[in-house]
Amino acid sequence: MRAIDPAGGSTLWLELPSRIDSQLLFKASLDERILIVPGTIFSASGSYRNYIRLNIPATWGAQHSLALQRVGEIASAMLREFKQ
Repeated sequence: MRAIDPAGGSTLWLELPSRIDSQLLFKASLDERILIVPGTIFSASGSYRNYIRLNIPATWGAQHSLALQRVGEIASAMLREFKQ
């Protein structure tokens, strides 16, 4: 995974392994009341399928860390499913 530092902004772009579909990750995260943004909505051609965008609040707390950790766990589970 690669994080792209937001220059002067409050959003964070994460590039995930190419096998991760950010739309599926979005749906799985939303089921757990965690909101991420799939990269595909920022492209007219469907690019950025393995990218997600996170809006970072001014104050980062433990709840945000736990949510981000959970997104990582969901993505890891998706990768394991692809290997089987």
